[in-house]
Amino acid sequence: MEEVLQLPPHLQEVFERYPELLQFVIETPIEELRDKLIMNDLPGDVPQEVIMELSHNMYDKQINEYDANLLPLNINSGEFSLYTLPSEEKHFIEVAAGNSHSIGLKGDGTVWTWGWNVWGQLGDGTTTNRTTPMQINGLSGVRAIAGGNSHTIALKDDGTVWTWGYNLYGQLGDGTTTNRKAPVQVSELSGVIAIAGGDFHSVALKDDGT
Repeated sequence: MEEVLQLPPHLQEVFERYPELLQFVIETPIEELRDKLIMNDLPGDVPQEVIMELSHNMYDKQINEYDANLLPLNINSGEFSLYTLPSEEKHFIEVAAGNSHSIGLKGDGTVWTWGWNVWGQLGDGTTTNRTTPMQINGLSGVRAIAGGNSHTIALKDDGTVWTWGYNLYGQLGDGTTTNRKAPVQVSELSGVIAIAGGDFHSVALKDDGT
């Protein structure tokens, strides 16, 4: 008996409007599909908002943890599936960038980084460059992020500020000029409500207006 594919209404409408898109998704190897979505290399005149909808709902089963939310659609022999995100917590809600590295903040308060890492600006405890986002271990409850040239800044819910990366000019605010490969707390700073990063300096705004 042939399986009937069931889609959530918003995705079903997309594929009904663009039937060639569904066939394209089914036939395209998993290792190529993400790049084609990113580069808008799709058949027909598919609007950008449709591409974003698909990008946010398509995940590689091998590297994501949404199996409990798997919709009954499997393509490419089970390699690729459509998922619904369990909550806003899994989305990036803020992104920032340094000179050659990127930072993402998810709704669950975790921080993810990728890019150049020679000074430890990715905060993963190494100086290894990363081509995909990597979560910073031990850092949670973050509500804002900022990037300097080669350093990174995070503001936590408790009003403390954490920094890592290049520190020749003391931009990490930990009382040293030592580069840090993992987050360190900025010394004697609390009650912060906003942060920003310059090339080689950092700025914080406190709740008392200073």
